[in-house]
Amino acid sequence: MKFHQTQSQVAEDNHKYRVVCCGRQWGKTTLSVWEMFGCAYAKNGRRIGYFAPTFIQARDIAWKMLKEITNPFWSKEPNETRLEIYINTADKGESEIVLKGWESVDSVRGTQFDFVVLDEVAKMRNFKDGYEAALLGALVYRKANVLFISTPYGYNHFYDLYQMEKQSQDYKSYHFTSYDNPHLPKEELELYKK
Repeated sequence: MKFHQTQSQVAEDNHKYRVVCCGRQWGKTTLSVWEMFGCAYAKNGRRIGYFAPTFIQARDIAWKMLKEITNPFWSKEPNETRLEIYINTADKGESEIVLKGWESVDSVRGTQFDFVVLDEVAKMRNFKDGYEAALLGALVYRKANVLFISTPYGYNHFYDLYQMEKQSQDYKSYHFTSYDNPHLPKEELELYKK
């Protein structure tokens, strides 16, 4: 897989928290799925989480692509009900990738993650409460990295996250438009713009 230029900028960044504000069809899912796979494959015992605003969106947005990319590395058949994939790792172990809906973020209490992708953050309801009360505890023990990625939706909690790089060295924010995806036909984007 070869990322386009702006995807590569994000993938090569080592900040603990990356916040990516991007236009539709920029390649959020592609970047997210490949990063999850890379993190899971690199080391035994890793647990990777992907959250979309709802469980149905997690299934519809990322599940098919995740299965296609990871298929040669499965250690057992994916759990289609729970959206869980177990893969063989480079060091002959096993790691897990789970997809969840933000509406059930409380279900992660007592669990741990090494890396988490929060997709379409701007559309996640009660984000601050869910993040601070449930998810944050699942990130601390393993010092998890987080990719916050979304199309913008006004000045809400995602906007606040985007501003965090001004307050903390652990954050890096990016802004890209749909035009930054070289695979999208520009003439079609112009039509939609009109």
